[in-house]
Amino acid sequence: MSPAISSNILRLSPRPSQNPPQNHDDPTMSTSFWRDKNCVVTGASAGLGRALAEAWAQSGANVVLVARRADPLREFAAKLKEAGPGEVLPVVGDVSWQEDVERIRQTVAENWNRVDLLCNCVGRS
Repeated sequence: MSPAISSNILRLSPRPSQNPPQNHDDPTMSTSFWRDKNCVVTGASAGLGRALAEAWAQSGANVVLVARRADPLREFAAKLKEAGPGEVLPVVGDVSWQEDVERIRQTVAENWNRVDLLCNCVGRS
């Protein structure tokens, strides 16, 4: 790496003792921002997908939960329906299968007129 590039990187990095600035005026940090937003979250039965879906649902977003495992998905959907004001729609499916993707699209089309956020959290480790 050239000295010019490395010095620029160092200047952009905060000092370890500094806290990053908090932007309390950011509307996406407000729960009212998410109210009535329509979110589709794949990989929603575990991990990051589950955590994000839960946060958005509790903030008032409507959430389509997509996962391959039916039982954990349904249990999680039931929990979210009790916890937040938004609508929660579980869809058992694998996004690598066209038929399942079509079922997800159809669920969204039948219930909402738009998708505001698509969060794809599927993968294998």
